[in-house]
Formats: sequence, structure tokens, C-alpha cells
Amino acid sequence: MDGLKYSNLVIGLITLILTYYILGLFKKKKVIISFAIILILISITILLELNEIVQIIIGSIFGATLITLFDDVTQNNNRVN
Repeated sequence: MDGLKYSNLVIGLITLILTYYILGLFKKKKVIISFAIILILISITILLELNEIVQIIIGSIFGATLITLFDDVTQNNNRVN
């Protein structure tokens, strides 16, 4: 059972890092793409009952999207100041 928990953690971390990197490639439309991803993920989780691994992947993508949005907001605040 412990191996399953660790494999889920590894899957989540890899998905988080990949999503953060991919969202970083979009410089100008990062905020629009991030909000679109959030809306898609929320609708998927509401409409479907998914297994545990898919829930972990969706949660990791959601987390990376929120981190990207936070980075974008803080960078814009630093440019203004």
C-alpha cells in the first residue's frame, strides 16, 4: 500500500512540474489560458467521478495553474512598483 501512495505522489509531482513548465511557455496569454484550464478542470471534476490517479493528475494541473497565475500577478506588481 505504501508503494501506491508514493507512486501517486511521484505522478502528482511530475504532472505539476510539467504543467508549470508548459504554462511558462505561453508568455502573453498566460492568464487567459490559466483561467480556461481552471474552468475545464472544475467542470471535469463536477461532471465525472474519476479514479484516484486521475484526481491526483487533475489536482496537480490545478495547483500548477494557480502557481502560474500567482507568479504572473506578482511579476506584474513588481513591474508597476
